[in-house]
Amino acid sequence: MSMLDLEVAMEIGETIGNVIPSEHTKEMVGRDFLRVRVEIDVSKPLCRGRKIAINANEFIWVAFKYEKLPNFCYWCGRVSHADKECSYAWRSILKGQDVLMKGARWRVGSGESIGIWNDAWLPSLEYPRVLSNPVTSFEDMKVNDLIDPVSKQWDAGLLQGLFSSQEVELIMSIPLCRTYIEDKLIWPYTSLGNYTMKSGLSVPNKVKNFLWRVCKEALPVKRNLRQRKIIEEDTCDHCKSSAESEVHTRWECSALTSVWNSVPELPLHHDQNVHTVSELNKLTRDEGKDVNLLAMILWTVWYRWKKLRTTNEEFPVSQVSTNAKQALTEYHQANQIITLQSPVCTHPRVK
Repeated sequence: MSMLDLEVAMEIGETIGNVIPSEHTKEMVGRDFLRVRVEIDVSKPLCRGRKIAINANEFIWVAFKYEKLPNFCYWCGRVSHADKECSYAWRSILKGQDVLMKGARWRVGSGESIGIWNDAWLPSLEYPRVLSNPVTSFEDMKVNDLIDPVSKQWDAGLLQGLFSSQEVELIMSIPLCRTYIEDKLIWPYTSLGNYTMKSGLSVPNKVKNFLWRVCKEALPVKRNLRQRKIIEEDTCDHCKSSAESEVHTRWECSALTSVWNSVPELPLHHDQNVHTVSELNKLTRDEGKDVNLLAMILWTVWYRWKKLRTTNEEFPVSQVSTNAKQALTEYHQANQIITLQSPVCTHPRVK
């Protein structure tokens, strides 16, 4: 509370625009807030807040609130329109941030920004978070607490007391630098650690092309063929009860129940009401499940469907999930995409 004074209010206000002096100084300092008038460019997104230094090693986030705005869009931060009028692209980008955060990993630098128990920082794509239970009085520890401040090495004794032997081995494999390096969020599915549209799915190009055709309703399923007046009947050949659509032939059909129930890494088949493959993909991402495995199984289901319709070859439904997992593993191994970037340091590393 000692920082709630006029000088602090003016300094913070000057970081976002031109401060307009006010004669009513009593209105500027409230019980738990500071008020300041600032001239800003309203054609640009409004600033949500600032990171303020309390001392050399401590920072706090100060959130901004704006009064008497005619309109304000919480999606993009502009005052030119309301939430419902914001472009779909902006909404999609901002919603996608949560999805990216689930897949991103921390690259250890100083370790000051990384929580030990909740953040993904271990050099493993399968288990990037610590699975050991937090130890009492150590719940709020940061990764830098595991580093000896003098030697700049991992504190082996402390690690062995907090984590399993597998986790200790992973942590000890993370190189440290003698000089200060900021922690950084990276995308572990590319060699440079950067997220790109191409790195969103780590599956063969034929699978990506298949998913694009599914979303565009460009596959020759019976419903599409009937709409184009190529056939007259669109009933599914397997369940004999529903129209053969993209989502039905990949997800809804009762003949595929055993496939989806055999994959615990994905949402349960009977628990979700999905109308399109796009909704299924979004559901999988929102639940933090493996979208790569989803894509590969969808493609394998489609491949089996084509085999049964165009040839006399047998393809038991019980082999779908097994074949999909094997194909995905082989693709990842062949392309060596599951690598993590080490921190960049121009000084000798500590071993």
